[in-house]
Amino acid sequence: MKDAATTLFIPHGGGPLPLMEVPGYDSMNRFLREFPESIQRPDAIIVVSAHWEEPTISVTAAATPSLLFDYYGFPPETYEYRYPAPGHPDLARRVTDLLQRADIPCQMDYERGLDHGVFVPLLLMYPAADIPCIQISLSSSLDAAFHIRLGHALTDLRFENLLILGSGYSFHNLPVLMNKRDDSL
Repeated sequence: MKDAATTLFIPHGGGPLPLMEVPGYDSMNRFLREFPESIQRPDAIIVVSAHWEEPTISVTAAATPSLLFDYYGFPPETYEYRYPAPGHPDLARRVTDLLQRADIPCQMDYERGLDHGVFVPLLLMYPAADIPCIQISLSSSLDAAFHIRLGHALTDLRFENLLILGSGYSFHNLPVLMNKRDDSL
């Protein structure tokens, strides 16, 4: 049987809280730790995190990506996590080629680090950090039809031994969500 990608949408908790063993994350942490046992070890991991939006779709392409501690107000030790997984410039190029063929403007980003929507769940899932990883941004338009088109553009990856993760809930801007009022309720 030919290899096939595994695609999964996962939560990653609030900032570094899952890694801090904060009560309430037990079930999520257990799921993330146990899930890798249910699939073939992937050759690479692609993550679309709710924490990276760009006007033009961007793909991390560094051979050794840094971490982006995109959370605030946590204990000092939560800014010292390491996840030294290698990047995968060839896979980043393949992703951008697929997007460009679908007329989706995109670019490779050699500078941006992996945000906590990537390294927090991967520290739980693959703590050895020995599987190459890249991250794809969302479009800052947050247009659903555009993102569905983006997903369709990547369907050629479905026959490769990849783990493709959507990381984060379907919304992440809680202040905006809480300020919206629906008078029909």
